[in-house]
Amino acid sequence: MSDKILKNTKLLYMIVFMTMLNLFAPIEVIYIQNKGIPISVISILNLTVPLSCALLEIPTGIIGDIVGRKRILIFSQIAFLSSSIVLLFANTAIGFFAVYILEGLGWSLFSGNNDAIIVEQAIGKKVNIGKQLAFFYSGITLGSIISGIINSSCSFILKDIDFKLFIYFFAVFRSIAFIISFFVKIDINAERNGYSNPLQIFKRSFEIIKKNGEGISLIFYESTGRLTFYLPVIIQPLLYKQGINIFYFGIIYTSSQMITFMIQRKADCIIGYFGRKKVLKYSPIILSLGLLFILANSTYYIILGMFLIQAISPLRHQSLEMKKNEMVNNDIRATYLSTISFCVLILNTIMLTGIGILLEYNLLIGMIILIMLVVSIGLYTEKNFLELRS
Repeated sequence: MSDKILKNTKLLYMIVFMTMLNLFAPIEVIYIQNKGIPISVISILNLTVPLSCALLEIPTGIIGDIVGRKRILIFSQIAFLSSSIVLLFANTAIGFFAVYILEGLGWSLFSGNNDAIIVEQAIGKKVNIGKQLAFFYSGITLGSIISGIINSSCSFILKDIDFKLFIYFFAVFRSIAFIISFFVKIDINAERNGYSNPLQIFKRSFEIIKKNGEGISLIFYESTGRLTFYLPVIIQPLLYKQGINIFYFGIIYTSSQMITFMIQRKADCIIGYFGRKKVLKYSPIILSLGLLFILANSTYYIILGMFLIQAISPLRHQSLEMKKNEMVNNDIRATYLSTISFCVLILNTIMLTGIGILLEYNLLIGMIILIMLVVSIGLYTEKNFLELRS
C-alpha cells in the first residue's frame, strides 16, 4: 500500500490551511468590545457558530449527498469568504451575528464533506487512507499555529497596529482557499447516489447509526472525550491564579498546538504501530490522566496535563473518523458523517455546560465528575465497537 498523498488531499490541505489562517481569532473579543458591544452580548455571539453548525449539520450533509461533493466544497468557501468580508464592515451586534452565522454555515458544509472526498478518492486505489486523513487534519493545526505566530509577532513589533489589518489578510487568505476549491477534481460517479429524497437519505443514515448499537456507542464515546476546545475554560483561570502572565498564554497555546501538529503528521504510523483498537481503548484513560494532572493545581502539572490531552486527541480523532467511514457507503457518506457530528455536538454541549456549572460551584467536584464520565462512558462504549482491527 502506497503512502503517496493524492492530489485532492493536497488541495484540501491547502484549503483548510488557508481557512484556518484566522488572524482575527486572537483579538476577536477585544476588537468587538472596541465597537461598543458588551461581553454578555459577545458571549451570546460566540454560541452562534456551534449552534448554527449543529442545526445545519444534517441538512448540509443531505444536500452534499444530493448535489455533489465539489459544489458543497465551493459553497463552504463562499460562506467562509462572505463571513470575512461582512466582518470588515460589521459595527453592530447584528453585523457580527451575520458573521458568525456565515461562519457556522461554512463549517457545517465543510465538515463531513472533506472526509468523504478524501476517503472516496482513495477507494479502489492502493493508497493509505489513514495517511491521507492524517495529512489533511495536520493542515488545520498548522493553520492555527502560523496564525498565532503571525498575530503575536505583528502585535509585538507594531505596537499601534490597526486590528482591521488582520481582517484584511484574513479575507485574502480565504479568497485564496475559495480559488483553490475549483481545482479539486471529483469523479462524476462519486457525485451521484441512488437517492433523491432527503428523508430517504436521512432514514438510511439513521438505520446505520442504530444498527447493533454500534453507531450510538460511537456517538457517546466521541462526545464524552471531546475536550480540546473546552480546555481553555479550565486551564486559563487556573494558570492565571498561579500568577502566570497573560503574555505567556499565547506561548503555551501555540506549544500545545505544535504538539498536536507533530503527532497528527505521524498519526497513521503511531496508530499502525499500536493498533486502532488500543488507541480507542486507552485514550479515555490518558484523557483522564491529563485531567488529573490539571487538578493537581501546579503550573507544571497543569501544562503537562494540557499537553497530554492535546497529544492523544489527534490519534483518537483519526481512529474514530476511520471507523465511521468504514461503517457507511459512498452514497450517503456525507449525511451519515453529518448526523454523527450533530449528535456528538449536542451531547458534548450538554455535558460540558453541566460541567461548567459544577466547576463554577466547586472545581474539585466538577473535575472529578468529568473524569468519571470520560473513563466510564469511554470504556463502556468502546466495547461495543464491532470488528475493530487490532
